Amino acid sequence: MYTQNIIYTIQTDREVQTAVTTIETVINRGLYRFTILGAQTKQSSDIKDRVYAALRSSNLLNLKSDNRKIIVSISPETSVKKENFYDLGIALSCIYSIENKTPSYTILALGELSISGKVLPTKRLYQAIYTAYHANISVIACSTEDLDSIDIDTLRILSLYNIEIIADTSLAGIVTKLGLHRPKRKQDQKNAYTTHTNTTPENSSHMLHMADMSTVLRGLYISLCGGHNMIVETPTPQTFSKTYKKVYSYRENKTFGQKLHTYYTRNMYDTETYQDMTYVEKLEDISHSHAIMRRSGGMVGTYTPCACKHVDMFFEPHNQEKKCICSKRSIIQHRRYIEHEHFSLFDIKETYTEKYHELSNDTIDMLHTQIDVVRGIQRKRYIQQKSLCERDLYFYGDNSYLNKHTPLDILEKLCTSEAYDLWKTSGQDDRVLCVAMTIEDIYTMESGEIHNRTQEKKPAISKQAVLLALSYIPKMDF
Repeated sequence: MYTQNIIYTIQTDREVQTAVTTIETVINRGLYRFTILGAQTKQSSDIKDRVYAALRSSNLLNLKSDNRKIIVSISPETSVKKENFYDLGIALSCIYSIENKTPSYTILALGELSISGKVLPTKRLYQAIYTAYHANISVIACSTEDLDSIDIDTLRILSLYNIEIIADTSLAGIVTKLGLHRPKRKQDQKNAYTTHTNTTPENSSHMLHMADMSTVLRGLYISLCGGHNMIVETPTPQTFSKTYKKVYSYRENKTFGQKLHTYYTRNMYDTETYQDMTYVEKLEDISHSHAIMRRSGGMVGTYTPCACKHVDMFFEPHNQEKKCICSKRSIIQHRRYIEHEHFSLFDIKETYTEKYHELSNDTIDMLHTQIDVVRGIQRKRYIQQKSLCERDLYFYGDNSYLNKHTPLDILEKLCTSEAYDLWKTSGQDDRVLCVAMTIEDIYTMESGEIHNRTQEKKPAISKQAVLLALSYIPKMDF
C-alpha cells in the first residue's frame, strides 16, 4: 500500500524537448531508504541530504525514525548538474505523499533548500511563469527573493490568468500557505485578454500616408509592416544607415507575455525586446547571408554598385572629386553577381542616392505606431485562419503571423481574379503576393476600415496592390 503525488518544476536541459519536469514520489513502509531516479549520482546524493535535513529542521518529517522507503522519480531524466531547484519540489512531494494528501490544484515548485529549512532563490521565476502558463499549472511555489525580483505588471498579468505565486523564506512557511490556499484555474477565459488593439493611430489626421513618402522610406515602411526583406543599392551605405537607422531600429510593441516568450527562448538572459530588422552593410562582402536570413525578423541589406564604391561618379564625369576606376563591363558583372547570389533572399529592392537628411522624432514615432497597427491587422487575420484565440497569442512571441510567412494557397484565395491573372502573367513567385498583402493592409489602415476588413471572411488583394508590389521585386536594370 502506498501513496503518490506529483509536483512539477521547470526544465533547463536544452537536449530535452519537454518544457516541464515531473517529480513523482512513492513512499512505502520499511527500512529507511531514499532513492532518486533521473538525476546524476552525485547530484542525487546532495539532494537527498539537503531534503532530509530541511524536512527534519523544519519539524515536518523525520524520514528515518518513521521507517519510510522513499522513491523519487525525476522525469524526463536530466543531465544538468549545476541546478539545485529540485529540492523544494521533492520535499513537497514527500510531504503530500506521506500524509496521503492530494492537492486539488497543480503545483510548480522552484527552490533550493538549505539544511536549516530555508528556501534559497534560483533566479528562474520568469521561466517558471512561462512553464506554468503552457502546462496549465495553477500555483508556483518559490522563495521570497525570487518573488521580489519580478515587477508589479507581471503580478497583474498573473492574476488575470489565475496563476498564483506562493512564496516564503522557509519550507515550513510554504507548506503552511499551501494548506490555506485552494485556487482554481478558470478554463473559460480564452478571450479575456487581447494581444493588440486594432485601432487607427491617434491623431489620424496627421497620419503619414504611403503615397506621401519617398521611395526608399516607402519600401522600408512596407518591409517593416510585413516582415519583408529589403535590399538597397547605394554608393553610400553609411549615409543610408545614418538617415534611416531610427526607422529600421523598430521594436514591436509586444505584450508582456510575448516578451516572456523571448526571455525563455533566449535562455533567460533578459526580457528585452530586440529590434525586428537586422541591418547588414555591404552585403556583397558577406558570405553567410543565407544564415542571417533564418532570423525570425527581416533584414535590410545594402550593396555598392561596383567594387570601387564610386560608381555614381562614373556616370557624372563633371564631378572631379572622386572618379570610378571600373569599366561599364566590370560594373555589370558586379551587379550580376549580386543579383545571382542575393536577390532571391529579398522581397523589395530600392536605390538610394540621396544626401543625408534627418527625419524628425515625431515622424519616426508615427511610423512605428502605424507599423504596430498594420501588424495588428495581420495578427487578427492569423487568429481567424488558425482558429486560435487572442489569449493564446498573448504568450506567443513568434512572428509567424506576418505576411511574409503566409502560405501560397492562402494568398491565392485572397486575390481578386484580376490580381491573380496579373501575378500569373508576371511569372514571379509568391513574394509578390506577400508584399501585395502588406500593401493592402496599409491601405486598410489608412482608410480606417480595420474593423470591417478583419471581419471579412475573404479579404482581397487588389490589382493595384500587385502592380505596386511588382515594382519592388528585386531585379537589375542594365
